Amino acid sequence: TRDNVNVDKLARNVRVIAEALARHMYNISGEALKSGIFSEGLHIQKDYLKAWIDELSSEPRSAQMLLSRSTKHPLILTMEQALSRYLKDVKYSIFKPDKREPELMFYEPVSTVMNAYRVKPAIFDLFLAMFIAAYLGLVYLLITNFYRLERFMKSFSMPVKRKTN
Repeated sequence: TRDNVNVDKLARNVRVIAEALARHMYNISGEALKSGIFSEGLHIQKDYLKAWIDELSSEPRSAQMLLSRSTKHPLILTMEQALSRYLKDVKYSIFKPDKREPELMFYEPVSTVMNAYRVKPAIFDLFLAMFIAAYLGLVYLLITNFYRLERFMKSFSMPVKRKTN
């Protein structure tokens, strides 16, 4: 996060890496410049580093999002614009890994399709469940107490009288 970054240490590390790269690229020995290449006018600006830290911490940087094929990620666009201010030829290139390298695995960007449907409200399901439970409870009570129901029905019916000769 932004709070965990010590800007002074970051500026020192950027200066060390930049000087090492410049000395290697321009074949400058360590004794030629004692004060360092990036001093005075070319010094590392801490405000510029803070702005980049804020920019990098404001955007998600997962590999799947950065490698989206359909559109460029805003962070990549920002970096391209910043680099094009200082360099002539800035290009965005996507590299495919060699299939013969089994120990390296690069994952493709995640693309998902979300479906949304209009459904009936949940209260309908609640009432339906209560109605079904009441119906099943009534059927259960009728089956378990059928003998009482039979007695009750017989009390209303008249016995059939038989004629005797």
